[in-house]
Amino acid sequence: LVLVLSRFRELPKSDDDFGLGGFGREKSVTPAQHFAAILKDGPGVGLHVILWCNSFNTVERALGRQLLREFEMRVAFQMSAGDSSNLIDSPAASRLGPNRALLYRDDEGTTEKFRPYGRPSDDWLAWVHEQLAGPEPCPPVEIEIAEDINDWTIQ
Repeated sequence: LVLVLSRFRELPKSDDDFGLGGFGREKSVTPAQHFAAILKDGPGVGLHVILWCNSFNTVERALGRQLLREFEMRVAFQMSAGDSSNLIDSPAASRLGPNRALLYRDDEGTTEKFRPYGRPSDDWLAWVHEQLAGPEPCPPVEIEIAEDINDWTIQ
């Protein structure tokens, strides 16, 4: 599942998500709560989320720190020292030059600098799909990737 977070305006947490409103009313499950369940329980059933965000403020508004921890791997491009520290526990992304990024692995606490390139090969994408599928074989999926990240959509 690939999402552009800024396009999902229903995801920001409401007051009810914090238990501040609606006392005595029957509470319905919000889109934010459904999304949180996908992030927490999805990997166990082979559903992985790749999330694209244009700013850390968008991440914080929609996910908060607790759900951010569900993302074990994070890629950071150049950003402010404060945003970098909040996203990857280090201000290192503020010192990145053009065409550079950092891969942060929360489970290992490591950061690796790399140069992002264009679209990966179909063979590599198939290999990644096999790795994420786990012991149960997944049905094959047809992968379509737009040339421009702004053209990516969820279907």
